[in-house]
Amino acid sequence: MKIVKLVRYAVEFLPVVIAAMAVLSLLSSKQSVQSRVSTGVKRLGSRVPLLILMAILYFGLCIGANVMRSWTEASTVIGFNYKEASQGLNPNSTRFNTYDIISDEVLEEVIQRLATEMSARQLRSTLSVYPLAAGSELSAEQYYVSTEYVLTYTASPKSIRLNPRETVDMVAEVYEEQFNETYGRKTDVLDVDLSLIDKVDYLDKPDLMEEMASKIQEYMQGCQLDNPSFRSSSGENFGDVGTRAGKFKNVTLERLKAYILSNGVSEDRQQYISRLNYDNTIKNSSYRKNLAAYEVRLNAIDAYERDMASIVLVPTRDEEGEFYMGRTKVGVDNFAVEAEAFMESASNLQKTIETNNYEIGQLSRGSEGGSAEVDQLLETAKQELCGVADSARNILEEYDASNARNNLVITSRGRSLKTMLGIKRGIIMTAGFLAAAVILFIVRPGRDKSHRYKAVHYAGRADRQRGRL
Repeated sequence: MKIVKLVRYAVEFLPVVIAAMAVLSLLSSKQSVQSRVSTGVKRLGSRVPLLILMAILYFGLCIGANVMRSWTEASTVIGFNYKEASQGLNPNSTRFNTYDIISDEVLEEVIQRLATEMSARQLRSTLSVYPLAAGSELSAEQYYVSTEYVLTYTASPKSIRLNPRETVDMVAEVYEEQFNETYGRKTDVLDVDLSLIDKVDYLDKPDLMEEMASKIQEYMQGCQLDNPSFRSSSGENFGDVGTRAGKFKNVTLERLKAYILSNGVSEDRQQYISRLNYDNTIKNSSYRKNLAAYEVRLNAIDAYERDMASIVLVPTRDEEGEFYMGRTKVGVDNFAVEAEAFMESASNLQKTIETNNYEIGQLSRGSEGGSAEVDQLLETAKQELCGVADSARNILEEYDASNARNNLVITSRGRSLKTMLGIKRGIIMTAGFLAAAVILFIVRPGRDKSHRYKAVHYAGRADRQRGRL
């Protein structure tokens, strides 16, 4: 609070004020410095009890100011424990911003948990974030970027009812949750939803499971690049799990799909055939468009003069500085690239159409039976896919546990009784205050009692003489 800060500043500057008074008293005196100091030292002994009392009172003020500070302030350290943090980046390589620690999203959640009626803006005014160390120059081109930040709470009149330690820890906790949710490891791709597989037709089930297995395989390949030497308690590494996912796609699913096609098994044969025919109609239209675009590019290329190549040759230097005639790209080159892309797209569409026609033929010749055998193979494939997904999650859990992948490390800055009271600081400040007070008493001594007695005696004698007259 501002009042607490003002009290602290007043207590800290009191020795300075007393020292300034001593200097001004010394400069304004008409006596010599030696005479004044000598007189002050002689009379200092009679003021020792007063000095002791003043020192005790000032030490109490120091302790009281520190206690008031501990009642209204609290802080915690947030450490960022990932390699991009030293570059001032988030785990996804975006720029880190300290404002995110006290953003509206974080503070609104804190307000809800603390059940306070403060607004996010009012709560933010009580918080401050600053790095433990930043800006230290490592070299002429590189500066040290802090990976530890101090979050401090200072109570305001509107937040006086909040517990400082509880409030600052709650802000750090909510920020950590949101940070991990945003930048933490995402394992949703490892989840296998069997209900989705059950909702589609037999020929679509292998395709859906292949998509799930591909995500697991790609995820494991990425982890393998991150740490190729790690092995789980079962002896597997990330590459082994990825290989199992690939084998599931290339062997188990291919066998399953081949069996379904060879027997023409479908839950609704006519509906599936109609869907394939409609898909062929759409793809055939796209196929003709790509062929037409391909022909247009070929005609544009033929429209160019055959001697165009001699026009586009330009003198160029090679890496060794020697001149040679280099050919630059012209419109004909772009047409050739586009023609190749359209032809490739048309070829892929043609393959899809042929595959659909083959499936239509197999379904048309299929019998009503055979679904029991397919269901058994399908259950085996589901169990294998779930086993691969479980292995992927287990190895990730072991890897994260062994490497302690905590993106954030929260450390509360608690205060011991000695620190809370500020005894050491209070003793030092009291010593300074006492020294300033001693100097003030020396350079500004009180009046001599004998001088005061003489002045009173002469004044009384003068009054008696005037009375007689």
